[in-house]
Amino acid sequence: MGPTDSSGHTASTTPRASVQELRIRPRAQVLIIGGGINGVGTFRDLALQGIDVALVERGDYCQGASGASSHMIHGGIRYLENGEFRLVRESVVERNRLLRIAPHYVKPLQTTIPIFSTFSGVLNAPLRFLTHKQQGKPRERGAFLIKLGLSMYDFFSRDGGSVPRHQFRGRSRALAELPKLHPGIKYAATYFDASVHNPERLTLDVLRDGEKAGSLGPADARASNYLSVVSMGTSSGAERAGAGKTSTVQLRDELTGEVFDFTADVIVNTTGAWVDMTNQAMGAASSFMGGTKLAHRAGPPRTSRGLQRPRDFL
Repeated sequence: MGPTDSSGHTASTTPRASVQELRIRPRAQVLIIGGGINGVGTFRDLALQGIDVALVERGDYCQGASGASSHMIHGGIRYLENGEFRLVRESVVERNRLLRIAPHYVKPLQTTIPIFSTFSGVLNAPLRFLTHKQQGKPRERGAFLIKLGLSMYDFFSRDGGSVPRHQFRGRSRALAELPKLHPGIKYAATYFDASVHNPERLTLDVLRDGEKAGSLGPADARASNYLSVVSMGTSSGAERAGAGKTSTVQLRDELTGEVFDFTADVIVNTTGAWVDMTNQAMGAASSFMGGTKLAHRAGPPRTSRGLQRPRDFL
């Protein structure tokens, strides 16, 4: 076992091919920092357009929020209340696209809403729609509002054909199909979104697709992980005739400790929750991260199995 770096990974003196590609030609039109799904998706999109693009990630690909998400691929149904129809439409289109192109990772997700009233929230809904603000405590949504929202959701999904339309059930049928629901319900509504079972594999597939597109096109697409940004400076465009200013970043190989310069016309920061820390490392302090809070309550799997001894697994 060789020496380890500051992250606990075994240090290596053997140059990696992905790092060597960046060192041999330390320049690109666009440098993307961050190897989550946003960075990798941007990388692929630019590669398909023939842009000379490079991507670096300080750790494993998809190690942050992309890998530790709720695994939901949703169409943004909650944004309907605020009238953000364009966002919902865009999200639904992307959801349906993933269901079509990655059915081995992205599956339809059935969601059931227990409903305890018929008209609750009707008076509060218009005010929330117009002001985009919650008035007082969260209000219960009755069957009328939920039916309206799900019908609109189906309308935005009409071109995809990837998930079934929503269904409404009365109390008797709902309890017959889902006996563990609260006996006090009046209705139950079921709609479909999607979930991704292996976000890491999906991210890697998108990355490889971008690398392949770059290798076949007129430009180049290169990516490497365990490369962190140390600092950044700006150099004039005199290095290239007719070019504007370019940015030079110092990259450190986290496995060998070696540092080298890389120059790009445009730098894209897709480091997610670390966006401000990355900007600070590059000398451009920012305060974009305000935080968000979500609550997910996951029920038990349909079937479960307890293991008393290691050999029970065999």
